Amino acid sequence: MFDIEVVNGWTDWIQVVQMATEYFDEVGVKANVKTVDWAVYDKNLKDSNYKMSINWSMVSTNPILAYQAYFSSAYVGKIWHAGHGVNSPEIDALIDSFGKTGDAVKQQEIISELQEFTAQNLPFIPLFSNATWFQYNTNKIVGWPSEENPYVQPVFYDGGKRVLILNNLHLK
Repeated sequence: MFDIEVVNGWTDWIQVVQMATEYFDEVGVKANVKTVDWAVYDKNLKDSNYKMSINWSMVSTNPILAYQAYFSSAYVGKIWHAGHGVNSPEIDALIDSFGKTGDAVKQQEIISELQEFTAQNLPFIPLFSNATWFQYNTNKIVGWPSEENPYVQPVFYDGGKRVLILNNLHLK
């Protein structure tokens, strides 16, 4: 028996965790929905103090950014994605080598190795594709990120990305 942590009040995610516990039960695995306050959720993910937790995936314009967040030892204890306990000096070196080469073929080889590592160790299981909620109006201002010009992932919670967006906006 284990708990799956989810933030109290996040009704859509609570429902997903309830469904997961029902699916687990169908195959003889017992799990509980455990709702916690945001501060507890945040601390538990960063401190690796959980058995299972629902979390969102890293959204980025280059996959290496996600692998840095998921597996780099430097992020353990600092962000939610790295607290699963699956990292190593070899993976750190592989991630670091990506930025040291401009060779696209070599970079693809590094990404392929990281994909293989993820598949072999499976510290997380994708449940669904999570939408990025973003809206804008082009009546007077243009330069927003779009499907045609995806220069940045437009998410409200990343202040650095907001600056990139502001720097690209201009009058129509």
